Parts: sequence; C-alpha cells; structure tokens
Amino acid sequence: MILTGLFVIAALGHASAITVVCRNGENLHFRLRSETFVVSDGYDNAEKYPNSYLCAVTLTAPSRAQRVRIDFEDFDVESSIQCRNDRLDIYEVYRRNPFLVGAYCSAARPKPYLSRTNTVIVRFKSNKLRSGRGFRIRATPTGAQSVCEDDEFQCDDRTCLPASKRCDGVYDCHDASDEYSCAIRPALKSAECGRPAVQPEQASNDRVVGGQEAVPHSWPWQVSFQVANSEPLDHFCGGTIITNQWIVSAAHCFAQFTRTHQVIIKAGLHDMLNTAEEIQTRKPEIIIWHQNFLRGFNLNYDIAVVKVSVPFNFTDTVRPACLPVDEAPPPVNTTCFSTGWGHTRGSGNAFRLKQTRLNVEDFEHCRHGREGLISQIGVDGGNSVCARSLDNIAGPCHGDSGGPLVCSNEDEEWTLYGATSLGVDTTIVGSICGMG
Repeated sequence: MILTGLFVIAALGHASAITVVCRNGENLHFRLRSETFVVSDGYDNAEKYPNSYLCAVTLTAPSRAQRVRIDFEDFDVESSIQCRNDRLDIYEVYRRNPFLVGAYCSAARPKPYLSRTNTVIVRFKSNKLRSGRGFRIRATPTGAQSVCEDDEFQCDDRTCLPASKRCDGVYDCHDASDEYSCAIRPALKSAECGRPAVQPEQASNDRVVGGQEAVPHSWPWQVSFQVANSEPLDHFCGGTIITNQWIVSAAHCFAQFTRTHQVIIKAGLHDMLNTAEEIQTRKPEIIIWHQNFLRGFNLNYDIAVVKVSVPFNFTDTVRPACLPVDEAPPPVNTTCFSTGWGHTRGSGNAFRLKQTRLNVEDFEHCRHGREGLISQIGVDGGNSVCARSLDNIAGPCHGDSGGPLVCSNEDEEWTLYGATSLGVDTTIVGSICGMG
C-alpha cells in the first residue's frame, strides 16, 4: 500500500461522533474514543467518489482488549466479478502485519463486521471508469464478542438469528453453523438426480456472448466456488452437485489455494447480488485432484471432486445431477447445456446464472479450432468432450471453469458429462471445448 500522506488523529471528546473523509492519497491513523464515521470523498456532498482513487484509514481501539465493530450504513461501489474494478477492503492488524479479512463491492450493504484484534484498516480504491455513491461506515470500539444481541446466535457468515434456533434440528443459517456440534442431527431431504423442480428453457434464440440468462433455479446442481471473506462477488469457478456431500469441478480451479478455508461454496444461487433465503453455503472439507493432473498440470485430467463439511439439504433449488451409467461420452450431435456466471463481454445480466446450448462435436473440431490451441497445450481428447454453440457466439467464458456440461438422457434426466476446463471462443468462428 503506497500512499502519499501519513496523518495521526485522535478524538479529544466524547460528546459527538466524528466523521473522517477517506481522501485520495491519504493514509489516516485514527485512535477511536467513541463512535466514528468513515466516508468516501464526496459522500457528504452527495457526490460520487472520484475515479483513480486510493485511500486508507487505520482505526485503533484504545485498549488491546477491545475490538472494532464496523457497520456499513450506506454502500454503493461499482459491481464487478471478484471486485476487480472498485473495492473496499478491510484488514486486521496482528503483530504489526495487516491481513485481509473482507473485500466488498456492489450496492449490497455488507453485514456488520467485528474484528478479532484492536486495529483495522479500511482501504478503498477505484479505477478509471465508473463510480458510485460511495460509502458511510460506522466504527465503534467495543468489548463485545459478537455482532449480534445477547439473545441471538451469530452464524459464521455474521447473520443473527434468535438463540432458540441453535441446535433445533433445522438448518437455519445459510452455512448450517447453527447445527455444528449438536446432539440432534438435522433430518436431510433427498431428491432424485437430474430432475429440477423448475424446468429449464431449452429453446434458445438468444445470440448473446456468454449465453442467455437461465430460468432461476432450473439448474439446481450448479454451485459457485468463491474466495472466502469477500462479499458478494468473489466467484472464481463453478461446480456440479452429484450427492449431498460431493461436487465435481475442474482441478485447475484450486491451484491457487493452499488451504480449504480459503474457499466457500454457494448452492441455490441465481443472482450473486441477491442473497436469498434458498442459498446454502458450505465449506470444503477436502479437495481431491486427479492424481495425473498433479504431474505438470496435465489438462487431460483437469477434474476434481470436493467434499463439503456439512451435507447439502436437497430442496427445490438445490439438487444433484445424475452421473452416466457407463463411461461412453455423449454421442456426436447430442444437445447439451453449459451453465455458469462467466464474463459476458457486455451482453448484460453479468451476475445472474447463464446457460448456453451446445452441440457435441467430434473432438477433431476442437483439436483444429482456434489455430490448433488444443493440440499445442497437449490435450489429446481421451478424457474430453468437444461441444460448441452452433451460432459460434455463445459459450463458456472465463469464470465458468468447473461448471457442468449436462445432457438429457432417454429418461429425461440431466446427466453430467464434463466440467468445463477450457473455453476456446471468438465471436466469429469460435468453438467451445468442455473437458471432464
């Protein structure tokens, strides 16, 4: 973090709250004495925050035994997948080292946050393009151990529920944390594989890059893998539920992670900006890569299975896909669908689940497409399915890796035939290769 100024400010009284403006190029250090507000530049004048903007405010509680509570009273920061454009970061300082504990963008107001140490850093940056209303944050030194009231239970995702919901045999928290280590185990619902409660739209007229928006919850086995501690847009890969504890995805999705706690999984999700009641959040217990993928990141074996720490409870919005009854790939000319939240290059609805209708092709089509890229990276087709959009426009984009390629079998069950490994696409002559 490189900022031009260093300012140390201390509140001298307790009579009224203080407002601190996070100004471009400044690094303010502030010792909290009472409730303090941090706002983006221009917020108090009803102006949008500036572009190409970087600022930071360090907030320290007066006692090492205290924590800092952050309440997001107003929040409007440009939305982008993985908050690549504008973002507000929260760091905690432990032994003088800052650790990122939260990254936020969009107009969705984040839940309150309670630090584990007595010092936090609020850091904001924007790029050269769009901006938003900005933010108003309330920071309070506190001795509390939870963001919730005394008669409430705090879920791991910082949602507050009545204390009576703890260990009542029902998953009330999205992340199921209200039933951890309880004597009563919740009764889990079952569901037939490959049969969504909401039927997908199979006729496709949309000639859009990245596919058309799916009917909400018509692909209930689709999950989003996201970086933990980022809200609500840190999606990096998709996956497919095959049992209430196992997910299939692409091995390369997890190459950047060294610990399972760095990842969370969301099921029942359609719109990333709408944290609806039907969403189920889980943590990986174990991630198993194909052993041959580990030998030089061999994309012929770009497959992984992930076991969740708490089983999914099957509902109308969370259900498994079927697995093939044999090892034969889908026949050439079979119509299949790929789904995901990948980049859409301006086609709209970027944060809602997309679907793309694909046609299974002979693998030679992929082998020789896009100037032979598939051959150059050593993919031989032995463990792969080649599928493309017939209009050469729609197809899996970056961010769809690991997502399902499903085809309907003779019993009208949606069967998983692959996890998207590599998309080779252009808007003119592109082809799509989903491998798994």
